[in-house]
Amino acid sequence: MTNANTKQVGGSHYKTAGAQQHWDVAAHLYGEAHFKCTATKYISRWRKKNGVQDLEKSKHYLEKLLELPGTDLEDRNDGLVEAWVAGFCNDIEDSTLILRIFGAECKHDLRDCITSIDALIASQSAANTA
Repeated sequence: MTNANTKQVGGSHYKTAGAQQHWDVAAHLYGEAHFKCTATKYISRWRKKNGVQDLEKSKHYLEKLLELPGTDLEDRNDGLVEAWVAGFCNDIEDSTLILRIFGAECKHDLRDCITSIDALIASQSAANTA
């Protein structure tokens, strides 16, 4: 896997920031929660807003989370996430993926989520070329 700071999805504005980027500060202040929340934000809106680019951004945030030193993933879910997903997401695949990201307890879980995002991207790419 490449260093997440060396690439950017949707522009180049962060590449000019140098070695330390905004999400590096967010990682220091908020840890894994920032990355899970941002990744799921992009999953929850991709069908209505920016399509595949939002899926790629979600994947990018999970890749960065995998790179964080000492990431101790834990499930802080108390039912609020399920209630939000039930009221917001109409797509079962998206809903399931969001719950899996929030519930990720180890890096293997995150890699599985990235694989699912790759499958969504591939299916959208195939649909667009058909």
